[in-house]
Amino acid sequence: MMPSASRRVMVAMRDRLRSIGTTLIMGVWPRKVPLAGDSRIRYDQAAWNLKRMDEMTALMIPSTTIQPSPVASGMAVEEFFKQFVDQRVELVKGVVREVPMPGSRHGYVCMEIAFLLRLFVGERGLGRVLCNDSFVQTRVNPNTILAPDLAYYSYQQFPKEAELPDGLLPVLPEIVVEVRSPSNTWTEMLAKVIEFLQAGVRVVIVADAETKTTSVYRTETLQQIFRETDELTIPDVLPGFAVRVGRFFE
Repeated sequence: MMPSASRRVMVAMRDRLRSIGTTLIMGVWPRKVPLAGDSRIRYDQAAWNLKRMDEMTALMIPSTTIQPSPVASGMAVEEFFKQFVDQRVELVKGVVREVPMPGSRHGYVCMEIAFLLRLFVGERGLGRVLCNDSFVQTRVNPNTILAPDLAYYSYQQFPKEAELPDGLLPVLPEIVVEVRSPSNTWTEMLAKVIEFLQAGVRVVIVADAETKTTSVYRTETLQQIFRETDELTIPDVLPGFAVRVGRFFE
């Protein structure tokens, strides 16, 4: 695990880089600071190995432990749902952790994005959009179950005729959307991005009401930042979808 002094340096550098228009990805410094208007940041692909991700998520994912290890370190999925159904919690490497209650602006942005996604996929018969922190399992042994704000499942991924279960879906979503709350640091948000991508989610979108931007992440391509006047597109998963980012925050 990274020493506390090194972590403080990393966080300070991250905040400085953010102030001049770039983003720290998994503790790997961008090779250059982008010029004004450059919305893409190259990052070191070596950061995406599992060992590195494990080290960073142990530091980044925020929480208050409800049931500390070793008791919860091997908590099974069935036991998690039995004990914590309808509670605002996630299971991170077998440990149950509370998730802060979001504010009204967070809820509004979630609803706007969900509505626009649902409108697009519903009219075309493409799939389902799940909200309200529906659980997604990202790893087993130890189990990790996260609760994204929104998740999109195509009918190819989970057939239309299949009944939605009360618990976990047996497949991963193709798109995950997280809306950043004032209580979330960018370090915490990026930890979740990495966790979802490593699990196999194709696209992770982070919406930030403070900057009125959406950041789009994939495993093998550049991070994209869409600003208020830009049109958010997801051509690899939802061809034809195009919405002005500012609509999410109006």
